[in-house]
Amino acid sequence: MIKFGAWDFPPERAVLARWGIPDALQIPTFRHVRPFEAYTWQHALPLVFFLVYGLLSVRIARRLPEKQQVIIGFFLSVIVLVFMVVGSIIKMTSGSFDYKEDLPLHLCRIIAWMLPFVVWFKNRFWLGIFYFWILAGTLQGLITPDLAEGFPDYFYFRYWFLHGGLVAAILYAVIIFKVRITWQHFWLAIGFAQVYLVLVHLVNVFIGSNYAYTMQKPPGSILDHLGSWPWYIMAGEGVMIVLFILLMLPWMKRS
Repeated sequence: MIKFGAWDFPPERAVLARWGIPDALQIPTFRHVRPFEAYTWQHALPLVFFLVYGLLSVRIARRLPEKQQVIIGFFLSVIVLVFMVVGSIIKMTSGSFDYKEDLPLHLCRIIAWMLPFVVWFKNRFWLGIFYFWILAGTLQGLITPDLAEGFPDYFYFRYWFLHGGLVAAILYAVIIFKVRITWQHFWLAIGFAQVYLVLVHLVNVFIGSNYAYTMQKPPGSILDHLGSWPWYIMAGEGVMIVLFILLMLPWMKRS
């Protein structure tokens, strides 16, 4: 590891150099020594950014024809996927990729792969399910981020685009495509979530990972207040249902 002042220059730079990317074009933000601090400007800045980002996207799209609306929605979802994929490439090329942590098995990562296709085809079935999964599922990640890297580390931006970017993309799709959220979406979101938890837990048992935190709680999270294993999982299910009901409230009269 090479240090220059406050900056870190990890092995990724050597890898990029082998790919023929000049050193002058290599931005030294793949690894920054400043750690992330929750409830500071590092936490508030991305929350404000994605609020403005989402509102502006909706406002602009409302004035455009349907084809351009789809293109904007596709871009909002693809940029999340790009941040995730590039982060994985950086980890693989630097030798820091860990299959117990970096496979696309967390729910938000699975959604990041699916959402561009769902938005492009305006699939209301999955948009309705993702409405619940993203808005309820990313709440913990936005309030109590499971993040070590601070600004302007690449993985700082990757984390926030994977969480705030998904929220902006799904709200954009629901509003612009006029998706009608129904009780069917509500129950399907709950049912498919159970299937996901069972399958990912089997993977965790088999490879010794902790995707979806079915094996143990992440430090400093909302789950700390929900008891020990396995009770926090059951309590988390109750919290999920409450959040889903709250998300259903704006649609009850329409349903």
